[in-house]
Amino acid sequence: MKIGYDAKRAFWNNTGLGNYSRSVISGMATFHPEHQLTLFSPGINYHSELKTTLQNKTISLFDLGNGLIGRAKRVVGFNNGSLDIFHGLSNELPIFNHNSRTKLVVSVHDLLFLRYPEFYPFIDRQIYKLKTLKACKKAHLIIAISQQTKQDLIEFLNIPEHKIKVHYQSCHPQFRVQHTEQDIVKIKAKYGISKPYILQVGTLEERKNALLTLKAYKDCKFKESFNLVLIGNRTSYCNQLEQFVADHKLKEKVNFIYKSTFSDFPVLYQGSALSLYPSLFEGFGIPVLEAMTSGIPVITSEGGCFHEVGADAVLYINPLNPKDLAEKIDLVLDNESLSKELIEKGKNRALYFEPENLMSGLDKIYKQLFL
Repeated sequence: MKIGYDAKRAFWNNTGLGNYSRSVISGMATFHPEHQLTLFSPGINYHSELKTTLQNKTISLFDLGNGLIGRAKRVVGFNNGSLDIFHGLSNELPIFNHNSRTKLVVSVHDLLFLRYPEFYPFIDRQIYKLKTLKACKKAHLIIAISQQTKQDLIEFLNIPEHKIKVHYQSCHPQFRVQHTEQDIVKIKAKYGISKPYILQVGTLEERKNALLTLKAYKDCKFKESFNLVLIGNRTSYCNQLEQFVADHKLKEKVNFIYKSTFSDFPVLYQGSALSLYPSLFEGFGIPVLEAMTSGIPVITSEGGCFHEVGADAVLYINPLNPKDLAEKIDLVLDNESLSKELIEKGKNRALYFEPENLMSGLDKIYKQLFL
């Protein structure tokens, strides 16, 4: 088949949606080289993680440019009848009148802007809703990143269930690389981590629930032996977090890492004793998968997509109850056999999300469009 991808995130976004886009493109090129892939993007940024993939002879690039020229190129590029499938990888499809033989697919990651509107500016909510709804109506098939996202599409946008397929994502291949003790010592020194530590990764915003983590950590019996490391982009929510740390004299025990390098994440995970992810709601919850892949026990929130990712390989807590989290943290840190059990279960669970397995599933989804 000839498959086109909206690759702008793959070329220009270094984190979440960019990682997802690169994993789909690289995975399809690696495990299904029988397909010819065309990558569409407004400008081509030769992202380091795509260099090897782009050497594949089955891949061609289509630079859309910008402005009027870009719009003209979209019409030509998408309407020349050469594509069997065009796949928008990030909640949207280009605005164009596509060739009738081309099947349109869109990946929808979450509808958080509708479920938690209070966390998004009004204008942003309207733009996100318009783009997502238009893409879903235009698409022949919608790929939801989780069962939770599928249910949200049905509930909030009234999308017919038969139009939606659930297809999970993998985490970055860096998390499958085993690092040495020396690597861990260096990374701890780089970020000023002086003790064994508990880790939480994710943008430091209200929905990620780091304040609950701090409240739980304050009451943990192991806080004298383990630091708490919070990694994520700084937001105004951090003022509350920093004030809580100051008020409860935790400054020497809590490490805030606002600026970090993504390539350091696997080492930081592997150096930790425990990974926390008490988020209120997610479309998928990639840090849970990253931690399991890294061989670290995980505590995350009950409900939503978290059970889809963690199954029976992680511990679950009420994300509104700091006492529940504190008790689970102490339970894992005080029980070596439980910690080892969670690690082994997590590694086995992570295999379900291996790229080869997921790309085989995506290939089947594509082929079903022509049955």
